[in-house]
Amino acid sequence: MTSVPESAAAPEVLVADQLLPFTEQLRLEPDGEDRFLGQCHPSRRGVGFGGSVLSQSLAAAARTAPEGRPVHSLHAYFLRPVMCSKKVSYSALRLRDGRSYSLRQVNARQSFGDVLSMHASFKAPEEPSYEQQSTAPKVPGPEGLPDGLRDHPAREVRDGVELRYLPPEDTPPPSPDGEIRQYTWSRIRTPLPDEPAYHACALAYLSDVSLAATAIGAFRPVFPVVGPPPARMASLDHAMWFHRPLRADTWLLFAQRSKTAADGRTLCHGEFWTEDGELVASASQEALMYVARRTQEAGAGAGADPLS
Repeated sequence: MTSVPESAAAPEVLVADQLLPFTEQLRLEPDGEDRFLGQCHPSRRGVGFGGSVLSQSLAAAARTAPEGRPVHSLHAYFLRPVMCSKKVSYSALRLRDGRSYSLRQVNARQSFGDVLSMHASFKAPEEPSYEQQSTAPKVPGPEGLPDGLRDHPAREVRDGVELRYLPPEDTPPPSPDGEIRQYTWSRIRTPLPDEPAYHACALAYLSDVSLAATAIGAFRPVFPVVGPPPARMASLDHAMWFHRPLRADTWLLFAQRSKTAADGRTLCHGEFWTEDGELVASASQEALMYVARRTQEAGAGAGADPLS
């Protein structure tokens, strides 16, 4: 069984300058066979942060996977908002265990219904017969870049994640094909154990911090986080592919792009790169996106009045 945190006594109340270890956000209480309970933390809007329930769902799946089989892909649908006042129940279903691959389904549920449904596939590592990857974007490294989450209203996000963003002068020129792009460096603030499951769950969390927000770059910079965004957004689905071993507590470049926005939805893609230029994971996310008419009329970069 892949190792991820089990339940423990509640952490002590922290003083202002203490950081809650990120592993606490992955803790699950056993609640029967292949069933677990977790606590989702709030996002900036007061409801549960999608990355929190996404990472805990993956942790639940990993708890039932055979030892030595890290996750290589996940596909999840967000079904309802998560209420942070209540615990989330995670139920894992063992769909298949083959020679090399294992497939799990996880349903995350609260008293009013399912909030997330995920399929996650795990694979035994092997020596590759062929390897190929594209070239990493040429952007400045994380040192000296501004902090993108310093004023984020959710303490759990501020404590859990360190994110540096590229200011406009350091961002590569806009794509001539109409893509909206943003580049961030991010990592988990506190050290993680060596077990790959911790790093995969942490990366799932990291991927939900900024990916869908790439689309609001049409109206104003995504970072720094100041005031409410110029659009209402909610995740619809989320997919990830883990290509190579990684550490989520070291700097990773997240190259993100918004391909399209239509019918009240936006679709964004991104790739995670190490500082050495190794492609370790990819992510895609579709989200609801409603932009106020006054924001549209103000135009990109015009200081539009955000939605209340």
